Amino acid sequence: MYKSLTDNRSCRLFVYILLVFGVNYAATFIGAAKASEPTRDSSPREAETTSNVLEEIIVTAQRREESLQQVPVAITYFDATRIDELGIYDLDAIETFTPGFGFSSFSLGQPQLYIRGIGSNEDSAGGDPSVAVYLDGIYLARGSAMAFNYFNLERIEVLRGPQGTLYGKNATGGVINIITEKPHMNFESAVRVTLGNLDHKIVQAKLNLPLSPNLSSNFAANFNKRKGYVNTPVGNAHSLDDWGVRGQIYAVPNESLEISFAADYARIDRTGSARQATGGGIDELYSPGVRESEQDFLGFQRRKAGGARFELNWDYSWGTLTSLTGYRESDYQWFEDGLGLPVEAPALDFNDIVDETSEQFSQELRLISLDDLDLSWLGGIYLLRENAHRVERFDVYNFGPPTGSVEDLTGERSISNTFNQRNRLYSYAAFGETNYLVNRQWAITLGLRYTYEKKRFSNSADDSLKAFPILIQAPFEYEISEQKDWGALTWKLLTEHQHSNQLKSYVSVARGFKSGGFQGQAATADSAATPFDPEYAINYELGIKSQWLQNRLRLNASIFYLDYSDLQVLQFVEVAEGTIQTTENAADAISQGVELEYQWRIDEYLDLFGFYAYNDTEYKKFMSVTGDLSGNELRNAPNNSLASTIRYSNYPIEDLKLIALLSYQYRDATFQDVNNYPINKFDTRKLIDASLTLSWSDEQYSVKLYGKNITNEVYQTHTFQTNNGDISSQNFGPPRTYGIVFFAEFR
Repeated sequence: MYKSLTDNRSCRLFVYILLVFGVNYAATFIGAAKASEPTRDSSPREAETTSNVLEEIIVTAQRREESLQQVPVAITYFDATRIDELGIYDLDAIETFTPGFGFSSFSLGQPQLYIRGIGSNEDSAGGDPSVAVYLDGIYLARGSAMAFNYFNLERIEVLRGPQGTLYGKNATGGVINIITEKPHMNFESAVRVTLGNLDHKIVQAKLNLPLSPNLSSNFAANFNKRKGYVNTPVGNAHSLDDWGVRGQIYAVPNESLEISFAADYARIDRTGSARQATGGGIDELYSPGVRESEQDFLGFQRRKAGGARFELNWDYSWGTLTSLTGYRESDYQWFEDGLGLPVEAPALDFNDIVDETSEQFSQELRLISLDDLDLSWLGGIYLLRENAHRVERFDVYNFGPPTGSVEDLTGERSISNTFNQRNRLYSYAAFGETNYLVNRQWAITLGLRYTYEKKRFSNSADDSLKAFPILIQAPFEYEISEQKDWGALTWKLLTEHQHSNQLKSYVSVARGFKSGGFQGQAATADSAATPFDPEYAINYELGIKSQWLQNRLRLNASIFYLDYSDLQVLQFVEVAEGTIQTTENAADAISQGVELEYQWRIDEYLDLFGFYAYNDTEYKKFMSVTGDLSGNELRNAPNNSLASTIRYSNYPIEDLKLIALLSYQYRDATFQDVNNYPINKFDTRKLIDASLTLSWSDEQYSVKLYGKNITNEVYQTHTFQTNNGDISSQNFGPPRTYGIVFFAEFR
């Protein structure tokens, strides 16, 4: 670590550390956050009741209801109001407003989530994500299963850094908690209709319906349809035709028992993404505009996903026992024109076909003590079983576009490689934390977790048309069946100090683990049968939670140093047989940085909130099959990123209320491969969004005008490289969009 502090980037990091902790300890001397006898459960509850102070935010990141300012974790929070006002409807929108969060998506079913530079683009049936996503406490094992109805969300919590001593599934990068509204005992219904350019139509509805004094239910539905924004000779790409439903029942038979059951289902039918190829002389032959493509097959993305959860909570005199059972399944198909070129392009009409199904069952038992104890604790056991079946085929068409269904595509192919993968995962864990209150100001937390995972993996590769290798996998055939298990002890040690009711600092060290796996598109039987190793991360973090100016300014900051061992990375490489995908373990990598989040209630009507993040990443030691990559930067980790929103709200005009928002987001350019090829790099991104809302009748009715990407910025959402970085295939984000939203609530 000493060596890292001697380079220029780390010197800048050290300056940031001094600044943040200078603010921390200055507060104790200048009395900006003065309060008497802070206690363990002290929180920034304001004595004032005016709207000039910030409201307290309650989160459940530590499995208890706590004030955000009392949670010694780097966490970003979105409540239902902020989700609606910022237009957060999917995972990539969360990235825009979260420090340290990077997002790209090869396809709808392969979201690539990165936090502080750690993530995964591994897409085989035998791989796992590094960032865990939970829906109402149920871990979602496959990217293709991440389908949500966002209309009845209560909040989203994003936790950064390794997590595992509080959660069912371990995570090296972080956790995204998506929490829906719980049924309550009052009748309530609402509908929201959005009409926008690109013939965009969204209809959302929800209903909360009490059934008896101890039983209630809620329901939500979502319909989303839009024309594509990329023109091709055969239609518009990036179109949407999605819908989903969700229902939940909540019962309280007596004072000590709570029961809830929920089920959801979503169907998505979209056209392909119309990729753009650049480099390798392609630009001289085909150079359509960013919103155009010359591909002659539109492609598609189709997903059906759903599941159910059953939760029981028993309250006892000593604490609460929770049983949480979950079942999820998904069926995902896609056809992607890999380079977006016409079939006449010699040997370059490269297509990717995927048919993936998965199902998972999880069971968690958790015991948690009462909150107001000097020694509080939490313990749990967790079981996850997942079956995944993924068939992926890579084709090159020379004499006409493909026709037929995904199950039986036909056409004149010069190369066709099929990989038929099956994986059965067994994951078991025991985890827990204990927190000891040394005195009124100082507490210590110790967390432990043991994880055991076993994978049974099979894969068969078939080259039905042997020919010279160009762009994609070489001609080969094999069939393997292997199994492997891994186990690891992970932990967390944390100390927190409550300087006053408005100021807390913490120091933590945590170890994360992600099990190994198997490659889905290996070049040989030996490499297909040889698993890649688990990855580990140790996170050193210092942070503060503070409120200033009589609770009108909230400043939360964290400084972190992440040390990775055997980080799993997927890359395209050139070998004698052709271009292949391979997953390797980078021996040593680091990520260090500073994250600052703020919210300032300037006056009764004006708010300013956002973040700034600095991230410095590097492979310290990585001898890859492509050479020595030591010194390269990690994927999806911008050096600088920020977002800032100014909100002018609740200004009264007769019986009306006006809310105006203006948001600005900035991200530095980021590499998208471990080789740091310049052609495969996201450009700097600058986005501006705005909205104007008029509400009346105590906000039961409203009309909103909105605009996203107002300056029509061109920015990439995914790239991958071939031919040793000579050619890059890119996807771009939506152009300027705008529309009107009608909302009505009935109570």
